[in-house]
Amino acid sequence: MADTSQAKSARSGQITPGQTPDLPKDRLSVASLFTQLQQQKLLGPAPRLESFVRQRQTAPELPFYIKLLAAVGTAIASFFFFAFISIIEIIDFDSPAQLAGSGILLVAAAFALLPLSRSAAGQAPDQTRGQTRGQTQSIRHTFCLQSSFTLLAVGQSFLLFCIFSWADENLWVVNFFALLMVGVTCFFYPQSLYRYLAPLAVLIGFHGNILQNLSPDSYLAWVYNGFLLLNLLAAAFLLGYSKTSAALMPLSQALVASLCLGVVLIALPDFDPPSDEATLIISRFLTLLLGLALLTLICWAAGGVKALHHRAIQFALFGALLLTTLTSPGLLLSLCLLILGYAAHLRLFSLMGAVFLPFFIWIYYYNLDLTLLEKSVVLIGSGLILLAGYFYLRFKGWHQLDLTRPDPDQTVPAPSTPSGRE
Repeated sequence: MADTSQAKSARSGQITPGQTPDLPKDRLSVASLFTQLQQQKLLGPAPRLESFVRQRQTAPELPFYIKLLAAVGTAIASFFFFAFISIIEIIDFDSPAQLAGSGILLVAAAFALLPLSRSAAGQAPDQTRGQTRGQTQSIRHTFCLQSSFTLLAVGQSFLLFCIFSWADENLWVVNFFALLMVGVTCFFYPQSLYRYLAPLAVLIGFHGNILQNLSPDSYLAWVYNGFLLLNLLAAAFLLGYSKTSAALMPLSQALVASLCLGVVLIALPDFDPPSDEATLIISRFLTLLLGLALLTLICWAAGGVKALHHRAIQFALFGALLLTTLTSPGLLLSLCLLILGYAAHLRLFSLMGAVFLPFFIWIYYYNLDLTLLEKSVVLIGSGLILLAGYFYLRFKGWHQLDLTRPDPDQTVPAPSTPSGRE
């Protein structure tokens, strides 16, 4: 009977509650997917949902090493183009007006090349000539895009030199102008690599300006703490907000990289602020900030506040709280990156956390004010504690815990019925 009813529902085009819809096996677009779901009455007429999916949809991402090679190629091309302009002396670098005019022309040329790269990428290969036509279009697209990126980088460098001369070599004015310029350019320039590298360069400039001007009265130490807090809050908003556009994801990666840079700079043995008070303020604030971030990430990865009734989550939160009171900011940052990368399926963050973890462990034990024998004992003890925790998790079955079900450790046994009654 069940097979007969399912066959009737299949012929009528309706889906029963326990039946899986049969969608086409070929590649679906957003429009065709929503059409299929609406025809099978699995989705109502919701154009807002389709527009939201289109905003989140991105082109296939290039591998990380391809992006790295593109960035290196752009840097080399920009350097030689800048050197060529300097050698032939067509621009007087002591004249802010010439720098501003040349910078504006180069930026305009960079935007003028963008339509050529888009049209080259959008043309289909000629079937009569095999793949030769498609390869030619791909080369043209890459050349136009890299040339546009190079012209944009050199043009914006000229503009920064111009502001540097006009502002009497005030780096703060240059930094804020770069922030404004990159913010406007990112809105119109579609390349994801630029939207990652340019904001990261501006944030690195803020790192350098604040740390270079640290004073013994620890005023700028709190400014640096506020800067790192803004990095963390902005990255958390972009990564945690479900309606964030895919075009802003490179900015979130730049914010995370900037936060990692701050933690690395503070953890290095050569970090020497003008006073011990400033060092203590920055280190303790970062430890507290990243400890709260780790607690929040554990709750978020587990499914929200409703997962707090599980003993496993309570055990994890207790361990994170204990780590906050005992360890350095670098170890907390590494754990945050590992949890974020695993829960959000962001392999770049997982890789960063896996690289940072042994580095910060080495830095932590290197900075301990103990003898070599005492450090060895601490290392052995830490390893034994971790192994004990691992076996305890397996003993309790928490390594395969299903958070959608009630906690078996807190299940209340059903009351026994009196004998003779059912």
